[in-house]
Amino acid sequence: MFGNTPISKLFLLLSMLIYGVLVYSKGKKGVEQGDVVILIFFLLFIITSIIFLDFATFIYRELLKEFKKQKDLIGSIKSLFKKQIHPILVSIILFIMASLIFYYSGRVILNLFKLLNLLIK
Repeated sequence: MFGNTPISKLFLLLSMLIYGVLVYSKGKKGVEQGDVVILIFFLLFIITSIIFLDFATFIYRELLKEFKKQKDLIGSIKSLFKKQIHPILVSIILFIMASLIFYYSGRVILNLFKLLNLLIK
């Protein structure tokens, strides 16, 4: 569904890079329990973001089809809401989920900067 898009590959490479930084920064000590939890939260954020982007792309394509038929943006949006309400609702729910996961896993970014700072020193 979304595995071949460039954005999903970019997110996958980013998550692999972050996990590699975690492993490299720990050295012989190994990856700890907290690091794995951080990675899981980050991967959940990535997965929900990718699915949201997939649904948003679908909605955008449908809106373009309606706009080509009607040549009226407001009418196209209204008819899209009548026809495709389920993907729109799923997209909104996925956006909220991704935002909440990102909010609660804000430690990911902070720890990534700390680890990068350790690598630089």
